[in-house]
Amino acid sequence: MVAINVTAGSSPNAAPVFALPGFTTIENLSILGSNQAVSLYDSVNVLFRNVCLAVNGITGQTDNTPLKITNTIWVRYTGGCLMAKNSSTTPIALFTGETPISGEAPLDGLITIEDVTGAGGGMQYIQRVNQSGTAGNFVFRNITLEDASTDVFTFSALPGVSMGPFDSMTFDHVNTSDQPVGNTAVLAINAPTLNVSGVFMNHVFTGNSPAAGAVAVREISGRADNIFITNCTSCVTAVVDGSGNPLGSVTAQNSNGFDHTVNISDSGDRLRTDPYQSANNDTTGLPMRVTSSGNSFASLGIDPANGLLFGDGASFGYSAQLYQAVKGSLDVGFASALPPTNVMGTATTGGTLAPATYTYWVRTATGASSCNSATESAPSIFSAGVVVGSPNNAVNLTWTLPPAALGTITGYCVFRNTTPSFNSSPRNVFVSGASTTSFTDTGFTGCCDSTFPINLMQSSHRFTPTSLGVNTTNPQSNLDVNGSAAVNSLNLVQKAERFAGADAGAKLNACLAAAASTSSVCDARGMTGTLTGAAHISIPAGTVLLWGQGQAHHHRFDNE
Repeated sequence: MVAINVTAGSSPNAAPVFALPGFTTIENLSILGSNQAVSLYDSVNVLFRNVCLAVNGITGQTDNTPLKITNTIWVRYTGGCLMAKNSSTTPIALFTGETPISGEAPLDGLITIEDVTGAGGGMQYIQRVNQSGTAGNFVFRNITLEDASTDVFTFSALPGVSMGPFDSMTFDHVNTSDQPVGNTAVLAINAPTLNVSGVFMNHVFTGNSPAAGAVAVREISGRADNIFITNCTSCVTAVVDGSGNPLGSVTAQNSNGFDHTVNISDSGDRLRTDPYQSANNDTTGLPMRVTSSGNSFASLGIDPANGLLFGDGASFGYSAQLYQAVKGSLDVGFASALPPTNVMGTATTGGTLAPATYTYWVRTATGASSCNSATESAPSIFSAGVVVGSPNNAVNLTWTLPPAALGTITGYCVFRNTTPSFNSSPRNVFVSGASTTSFTDTGFTGCCDSTFPINLMQSSHRFTPTSLGVNTTNPQSNLDVNGSAAVNSLNLVQKAERFAGADAGAKLNACLAAAASTSSVCDARGMTGTLTGAAHISIPAGTVLLWGQGQAHHHRFDNE
């Protein structure tokens, strides 16, 4: 290996030893620079093989790092080292998006660093001008970073600078050791507009245990999603915000299976039942969504906020759920509204529709007389395409009324598009009337469908260990049909035989006294015992006494 060592003079500048163009290969070379060893600016297709880049200490100059990569794609660094000597904060590699010099995008992408030993601070990506285009496809594999007091990889942006999106980051067998701090993150995000989509971590650890504060991802500002983390004895798997609170969306392997942390604020995308409707941009979903072979829609899902969800496997949106809304209870919920079925259209005259093939779908509305995502059902299945052309310029639509649900229907929201898709600004119009089953589209112009294809759910029944709330989430009494309690809590009727007393008369009086303040009914049917001659039954006014054996006799006593 050839070594190039720079001896800094009394006033060294910030320039690198080498500023490399594109389509360059460097191998079997050691470079010790002052402020930088190598810089790439607007480069493409650069290969480092068995190269060691280093800088000597903290210079205090701009972008002090062994390797700086700016506005560059297709870089592969395999074998060797990256060293920021005598520093725990100087980044071993610096990626930046800066003002273009020849029309290139101000971003970095398609970067692979593998089989490398590093010493110094963690790597950094800094966006210095507004990003245009999509950055990403970074792979870090078999890397050991020594002595870092910063996170392994950090995203940041200058104030007011827009950053993102960034697609795909892989950390495979990346670890740190001998770091002076315990709360190290493998990936830190601190850029308000950044969205890192697709993070894969395999056997990644920071040399500190999670108990010391080490985490896989820390999202201070900006976010990451579609995160998958495999586990090992000392691996980090937590994804947290700047205060250490867990965040989603993450799938992390544990010793027996997987943990899912879900971002429940994306309630629209997450609750979709159409995992294979790629034309409608379904990119997220539940932590578990089950679809039968041959179907296009899921029939079962599991969600931390909505519990166990059920669908028919043939339409948009789940229609029933089991979940816990209150500790110690179990709720059964159903869709507030279900969409119509059998939406069909036929071309006709009398309108202003331009010649085209149109697709329709309909949502059930339960709110005010307008299309409102907060009160609409999921959409119906798309209609077949309706060909409109001379002399036709309108479409007659029909549909079948939806099944009964919990909400009160006020009408229907009819949507039109030139493709069977929720994209491309479909038009909509509100059609009044719960029993309406037809509409003529003469060319409505309302815009647009901004809702996700889900049904809004609400609780209908609530079960507790001792009560059954049928058609109510606030059951009034305990469930006790044949137990020892004095009241039959299924209908709140007092049971005379369950009261204490020396004889039947005492039981009846106790039952009637309780009935006077509750159900006004005392049930003495089936009661055994003999009333003594001295027994006196006091029946409050307005109270009903059910008596007799073998048949239901009853009598109302008023002021007796």
